Amino acid sequence: MSRTAMLQSYQDRDKHWVRFNGMNYRYFIHSALIRMYSVYDKLGMILQDLFELELGDVTFESVLQSFHDPKNEDYRSYSSLPPVKKCNYIVSSVAYKQLYSSRQDFFHLLVKQDFMGGDYKEVMDYELMIAIIENSKMIYDLIESLDTALTHFHRIGEYHLNTKG
Repeated sequence: MSRTAMLQSYQDRDKHWVRFNGMNYRYFIHSALIRMYSVYDKLGMILQDLFELELGDVTFESVLQSFHDPKNEDYRSYSSLPPVKKCNYIVSSVAYKQLYSSRQDFFHLLVKQDFMGGDYKEVMDYELMIAIIENSKMIYDLIESLDTALTHFHRIGEYHLNTKG
């Protein structure tokens, strides 16, 4: 039996329900979107604890904003540390910006796919899936960087002492 790939015409996936009590595939994409963003906020909490930041509402973005706050005199020393460099890379990436934008739209019930034709829905869903995959990779890199930082926490303290003088 030979197996060959065949090109098929587009079919609106919204019409094909998966065996999950009526939930279609877009439910799982949006579920992944929310969970990815939740992981970023949890990493923000770890960063807050690691750098002993005093923040009221802890989100990934609020932690990074505190690093860039001109009133924060420790910014120069924080900005050169690998976890902060990774965070700056993440928030400047196209994948993160798309994740952020999609999350905002989803929370404000402005899911663009709900108002589009089938061809456009599929393209937008595909782009969001790619962004989710790219963010997963960046999260793993950040976790590895944080793990290294926490393992060598005493070196970070020494670094801070030597750069303040």
